[in-house]
This record gives sequence, C-alpha cells and structure tokens, in this order.
Amino acid sequence: ENCRSSLRRYLTKEVFDKLKLLSTSRGVTLRDITRSGVVNQDSSVGVYLGDEESFSVFAPLINPIIEEYHKGFKVTDTHPADFDPSHLDAPNPDADAKYIISTRIRVARNLKGYGLTPTLTKEERTEVEKKVVGVLEGLGGDLTGKYYPLTGMDDATAQQLIDDHFLFKKRSLSLQEGRSLLGSRRH
Repeated sequence: ENCRSSLRRYLTKEVFDKLKLLSTSRGVTLRDITRSGVVNQDSSVGVYLGDEESFSVFAPLINPIIEEYHKGFKVTDTHPADFDPSHLDAPNPDADAKYIISTRIRVARNLKGYGLTPTLTKEERTEVEKKVVGVLEGLGGDLTGKYYPLTGMDDATAQQLIDDHFLFKKRSLSLQEGRSLLGSRRH
C-alpha cells in the first residue's frame, strides 16, 4: 500500500498480461526487470532493464516510466551528442581553490552487445572491465590515474580508499568481480 514506485503506477493488469510471457534474446523477462522494485518497495522507479532489447520488448511498461522520470522528454526524442569539449559552457566553480578539495565522477557503463547490471554475467563484467581498463590506461595529462581493481585488493588499500571516500565501507565479495575504480594522479 505504501509503494509509490513508477513500477506500481504503470504495471497494470493489462500491461502485465501483455508482457508476462515475453523475453529478450538474452532471456531477460518481465520478472528480471521488475525484481528489484518488487523486493524493494521503497524504490522510486522499481525497474532495472536487463539489456538493450528490453527497451523495445517491454516498451508498454518502460516508455511511460521514461517519460515521467525525464519530465518532458518523450521516448521519440533524442539526446544531442556533442563530444567536443570546446563547446562546453562550464566555468570553474572554485577558480581560487578555496572551497572544493575533491570531487568524484561516477560512470555507469552501457556497452552495446553486453547485458545491463541485472543480467550481466561474471565473465561479461570481467570482459567489460578489461576493455575499460585498456582505455583508462591510455589517458594522459590530468586524467592519468591509478587503477584499483576490487578483486584481490588488500585490506590496507581498501581501508585507505574507504577513508578517502572513494570506496564503500562494505565490500561484498560477490560484487567485486569486474569492478574497480580509477584515482586521478592527484589522489
């Protein structure tokens, strides 16, 4: 009764009956994408897609959630793609370095041909990690950093990263495989 998630609002009986037997080519089902929202009823959205194909297979559920979440962004709209940094209008918020002592950027990946988090296998996570590490190790200048894989990380390093607020306090062994962080050269 207290659940206010998008899943609860948009997974009507009609939508459920339409989607309940469908799956993607990777085998992602309605149960897979809604599991988190069913278990965690305090979730605001309640849906995690399993792969790229989930967007089309489960569109009757996903599309209204996307439109509600992005307030005015329709599923027929497209995001502009401009990767030229000279086009950014982002002045330094602390040019005198008086207030900001550190910052972090979280990057979530979506790579074509791989499942998304709910269905990504251990082998796929490891393969994705290798690809991303290869790219990160090629970065230079201010982007040069130290790579910290969670798998095999010693307790002293983990504690230092926790103390520096780069790593969560709980290190679940099941979540370490294929996961890592990159600390900039200033870290």
